[in-house]
Amino acid sequence: MAVDKTPPRTPRPGDPFGQPGLTGAAPARTKVQKKKGRRFFIGLLVVGTLMTIASLLFTSGGRQVTVWEFEQVVIPRSIPEALPLDYPDEQARTLIRALKAYFKLAGTDAVTDDQLALMMNRISIGLSDHVLSIEELDMLLESTRTLRTQPVAP
Repeated sequence: MAVDKTPPRTPRPGDPFGQPGLTGAAPARTKVQKKKGRRFFIGLLVVGTLMTIASLLFTSGGRQVTVWEFEQVVIPRSIPEALPLDYPDEQARTLIRALKAYFKLAGTDAVTDDQLALMMNRISIGLSDHVLSIEELDMLLESTRTLRTQPVAP
């Protein structure tokens, strides 16, 4: 018979099968690591909660937010910047006053949703090229009068 002349392997710490006859040492204690991603998960929960609350606020008060935006931003800032240079100042003031009065009425629900959407659509289309023509301005002024009193046809 051939005799195995390879030296016995050196056992690793905690290896119960390292040398015959030894029961093995107790495994070394490993350091318990914190779970990774906990902050990320909590951040996701916070962001998701905020998004849910914001969407609930905008769906329940979307009309008021939109009317406020047109009253505070579009009418006093965007429309005067888009007026043609040859448009008379008095007519411009009349248009701004009429639009402010229209959106003030829209804030009190005196204007239907369809009429409000139609007026906002006309303003948005007119401002799409950042320049209002005289025809568009006359149409907006006429719309402030007609979209209050008569219902919009479906």
